[in-house]
Amino acid sequence: MYAIPNMVLEIYNILFEIGNRVERRHAFMALGVAVCLMGAFLMVWGGPVLGENHAGIATVIWIVGIGIIARTRKEMGDRS
Repeated sequence: MYAIPNMVLEIYNILFEIGNRVERRHAFMALGVAVCLMGAFLMVWGGPVLGENHAGIATVIWIVGIGIIARTRKEMGDRS
């Protein structure tokens, strides 16, 4: 039950240990894409995993992933 939050904390610890800012940005972008894909997976096949009312949880996970990607793009200086 606590495997996913512990995994996310470990990923954040690894990201903060990376010294180069460019590598850190790319790592955060990859984390954001992975979270978005996990949310999309739960939207499609989340019923057997989370039960019948899984759309809300999947949507929140997907929005968190989009937020991570947006924060990464803001740090990169992309305004497009």
